[in-house]
Parts: sequence; structure tokens; C-alpha cells
Amino acid sequence: MLKKTKRAPLHDPLSEPGGRQKVPFRRNLLKEVQAELAAADESIDPHPPHAGQASTSKSKAPLKKGTPPSDFELMSAMMQRVTLLEKTVKSQAQEIDRKDKKISALEGKLKHLKESECTHDLSRDDLERKCQKLQNQVCEMESFLDDYGLIWVGDESR
Repeated sequence: MLKKTKRAPLHDPLSEPGGRQKVPFRRNLLKEVQAELAAADESIDPHPPHAGQASTSKSKAPLKKGTPPSDFELMSAMMQRVTLLEKTVKSQAQEIDRKDKKISALEGKLKHLKESECTHDLSRDDLERKCQKLQNQVCEMESFLDDYGLIWVGDESR
């Protein structure tokens, strides 16, 4: 039997008249990922890439309805996703650095204000103590002069 014979296809009760098998639910993963990436690209980086940058273009081949994505398409979608995540991580790292610098500057200002407030409070306390001491001294002098029948007239020019 070296002769090629015609082979009749096996009849499957689940198959449709057109030769396709019925599938209760099939998602087109590649289209979903590409749509998510396109939406993410627009929200994060609205500027188009420069000509010198590496291209992470999506597959240009039209995707037939119901066919699973090829390995190349999945790899391309994954690389685009990784690139997008790397950009996000880089921008967030820059934002964290900027905010850390701002926090450091504000903490320095706060420390300086607390120090100046403490020295101001100490100066104020010192001034109040000195004023009280001088008032006590004036009272003692007036009582001393009163013991001898004298009254302090003072300098009226002040």
C-alpha cells in the first residue's frame, strides 16, 4: 500500500457545520492586553517616543477572530508591559527623591524654628526674671530711703 489514499475526516458531534468547534467562552487575550497598554500609555506618557528610542511596537498582523495569540505576540505584549512598568518605577523613584529632598528641607526649617523658639523663650524667661529682680531691687531701695525719710523723685525726662 504505497499509494496515497484519501482520508475522510472524523465526524465530531461538537463541531459546527463550518468545521469549527464550539467554544463556550474564548477571550482574545492579546487584544485585551494591547488595549490596556494603549490606555496606560496615554495616561502615563502622552508624548510620542523620540526617533532614537527603541521601538516596542505592537504586532501589525491582523488577528483572526478565535485564534490564540502567537508566542511572538505574547512576548511583544509582555515586553511592552515590562517597559511601561520600568518607566513607572523610574518616574516614581524620581518623585520619591524629590519629595525626600523637600521633606529634608522642611525638617531643617522646623528644627531651626524650634531652636529659635527655644532661645526666644529662654530669652523671654531671662528677661522676665531680670525685670522681676530689678523691681525687687527698686522696692528695697525705696524702703531704704523711706527708713531715712527720703523719697526717690527720679528723672522726669524719661
